[in-house]
Amino acid sequence: MPVGRLGYVHYFAVRADLLGQGWGSRILAASLPLGEEAALQHGHDGCVGTLLEVEAVAGLPPGTTRQMRARRQEFYRRHGAIVTGAKYPRPPDALPEMPDFVLLFIPGRAWNFHLDNAFRRNLVRSLMVEGYGVPEDAAWLQAALARTDES
Repeated sequence: MPVGRLGYVHYFAVRADLLGQGWGSRILAASLPLGEEAALQHGHDGCVGTLLEVEAVAGLPPGTTRQMRARRQEFYRRHGAIVTGAKYPRPPDALPEMPDFVLLFIPGRAWNFHLDNAFRRNLVRSLMVEGYGVPEDAAWLQAALARTDES
């Protein structure tokens, strides 16, 4: 997706003593229109949406970490995020303790409502290339994108 068509939330947190007071909702609600503004500034008809990387809950034993991750995912879903089903590619230099991630997506006004493999592939490519600066021709990324095409 061209610059200005997809927003990213690289990291979003609220101080522990402010949780449950609506700060996260207010901040997220105020930031989503920025994607629309950026898209319009780049000559597009609107933002496709906002991509969120959220630590996966699956496979975690019950406990505080699992509860916190589940709470994060639920927060984003309350704000319109959908689970994309896109597989987050694990870079070859990732540390073993790096968690798995789920890619969520909050639709913008320019989204065509097609959550197919092509869209998932584009989300993963955009995140890695535009979001993290991974070279588009990186072999591990191309392999991950090919797996997206097959699923």
